[in-house]
Amino acid sequence: MLKNCQVKKICEGLINNSFLKLTMFSFFKIFKRKKEKEIKKEKIEIRNLKQFISGHKRKKFLKYSKKILTIKRASEQQFNEILDILNDLKKEKIDFEVESNLKKKILSARDNLVDRFGFIISNLKTGDIKSWEESSTFMINLSSTLKQLTDFLSKRGELIRMGFKKEFSLISNSIKKISELLAELNEILGENSEEINMMIDAENNSEELTKMHNQLNKSKEKLHEKEKELLRLKNNQVVVKKKIEEIEVSNDFKKKKELESEIENLNIMEEKLSNEINGMMNFIIKALKKYIHFYGGFISKEELVQFKRFIENPAEEIIEGCEEKVIETLPKIKNLIDEEKIKFDEKTKAKIIRDINETPPKINKLKEKVKNIQEKKGLLEKELEEIDISEYDNLKETLKVSNQWIKRLENEIPELKDRIEKKEEAIYNLKQSISDLIKKSFGIEVEFEDGTFN
Repeated sequence: MLKNCQVKKICEGLINNSFLKLTMFSFFKIFKRKKEKEIKKEKIEIRNLKQFISGHKRKKFLKYSKKILTIKRASEQQFNEILDILNDLKKEKIDFEVESNLKKKILSARDNLVDRFGFIISNLKTGDIKSWEESSTFMINLSSTLKQLTDFLSKRGELIRMGFKKEFSLISNSIKKISELLAELNEILGENSEEINMMIDAENNSEELTKMHNQLNKSKEKLHEKEKELLRLKNNQVVVKKKIEEIEVSNDFKKKKELESEIENLNIMEEKLSNEINGMMNFIIKALKKYIHFYGGFISKEELVQFKRFIENPAEEIIEGCEEKVIETLPKIKNLIDEEKIKFDEKTKAKIIRDINETPPKINKLKEKVKNIQEKKGLLEKELEEIDISEYDNLKETLKVSNQWIKRLENEIPELKDRIEKKEEAIYNLKQSISDLIKKSFGIEVEFEDGTFN
């Protein structure tokens, strides 16, 4: 029979092994000499890479799966035996003389042990073990459960042993067997931990490679479409420019340009005359403003509106023939100035009187000139409307939009090429890493579908 201190020492020695303090598959490694593997070569498509790795990883696991499942079933059997012992222990009584207070402590320790062990064991998650990862999870859960049991037993075990030696011995023996099973499982995973880690890394990297490869293909398709569109636009520009040149040498186009030039010259002449009229009205407008200011209350609303429009743009009002009321009012304004009812300094007064006397005849002459210009311009514009070269404007707009798209594509294509180049480099490095992992794990040298040999 093992004493309490011996059980504690055995369990703690196993529980505190370094493999329990590390993450998944970072276990204590047991190194064995291995025979040199014969290197095979295989071609494989990237889309099938993960399946390829997973298949070989599965094959390697199957070599140990029977043994691992045996360990699992054996550990479950030991836990079930502990539960059976606990059920018997609940019914046991102390059949020897013992001090009353100590007896209470022993029975309390027994009850706590039954409840605590039952709770710990019932919470052990075993599940299916169909992979290296599930094996690791099982070992971690098993070691954690074992540690909880031994920790509790180290605190209350002495009292249990005093009152129930047989049951204590049976429980200790089961814990020892579970510890041995755990050590056996640790040995299996420890022996293969390096390869397991490499297989898992290869599997994870294969997912990343597939993702990057798909992204690269999409980027290349995008680049192809952009280059194709750029070529199409440039070819189309050649056609458009040729059509524009053909139109530009046509008689209709030449005639259109001549008419547009003549109309533009007439517009300049008309604007010059308008400016001349406005210049002639400067002093008259000054007088008109004062007239409105002092006598606005005696002016009809209609006349007041006309006067204000004239002040704002005299040339427009004169050219449109709306100056009659203003001209009719000028003599009245002159009399008010002479009578000094509307006052200006002598110099300004002289200029206003002069313009009131001289401007009306000049206005008629200027109006006649503007009218002639407008009539001539109207005839030219009518003639211009009859020339239909709307295709020319459409072609020019097409060329403008096309130039904008070409400039945009010429900026985007080099940037996209740079991203593709960086992605290709990353994929190449990842392929090398995966190939190296596969070679070390399975003894297979991989040639990828695209011909890249690593």
